[in-house]
Amino acid sequence: MFVNSLRGSGREAIDAFKASLRGVDLLLIDDAHFISTKPSSQEELLHTLVSLVDDERQVMIATDRHPDEMEKASDRLKSYLCSGLICKIGSADYELRKRILDRLIDRRREIGSPLSIPQNARDHLAAKINATPRDLEGAFNQVVAQSEFLGMPITLETVQETLSDGRYVAGQRLTVDRIQRSVADAFDITLNDMVSKRRTRSVARPRQVAMYLSKKMTKRSLPDIGRRFGGRDHTTVMHAVKRIEALRQEDPAFHAKIQTIETSLKAD
Repeated sequence: MFVNSLRGSGREAIDAFKASLRGVDLLLIDDAHFISTKPSSQEELLHTLVSLVDDERQVMIATDRHPDEMEKASDRLKSYLCSGLICKIGSADYELRKRILDRLIDRRREIGSPLSIPQNARDHLAAKINATPRDLEGAFNQVVAQSEFLGMPITLETVQETLSDGRYVAGQRLTVDRIQRSVADAFDITLNDMVSKRRTRSVARPRQVAMYLSKKMTKRSLPDIGRRFGGRDHTTVMHAVKRIEALRQEDPAFHAKIQTIETSLKAD
């Protein structure tokens, strides 16, 4: 919507967008941590939040870190975000995953799909995908797509076969955030150091290690990884990957330390 307003009739379109945003009863914002690298967006977000809260409207914001750990966010924005109710969201438990699956099946049926999945197949799918709801939906879609492509009914056996794919073998999806935390602990630095502009070797080297492992162990793109390290450019990530690869070959002790971190991440 904001991009469309920029492409519209200049200032009037932007003002109209702001007015429409501040007139909602409930505002939901996902991945708000990305705003921390954009000063003008931060300022606009703060004004919008103040306006909505003053009018007793509801606001829900999702981010991958605590507001205090949003390195580039202004002190005013961090303070305002911390003044609200902060809830840590963990992984969906087994019963919730089953309810999510039931909803996914209902949605398919609402659009006319004669989808039938026996209870034992549903239970296995919910038990196997112990990660995020998005991962569960992806596995569900894979099961359904394979069934439709092969013209075969969905059974416990076909679900087991689909989930034998390497993507679904690990229990919990590895994320950049988890990698950052593990590397920070291993090198005795803070999460703020990971996204800061500090260039001292004691901070820069662990940051490069975390970038390297993020590229090696996740499916995130170079630009996406860079954004998660304080809005850095993809070329910075490429340099980090090459540098850590070279150091692993040159320094056996350094290689062993990285290997220990990798093993720990795979075991989690």
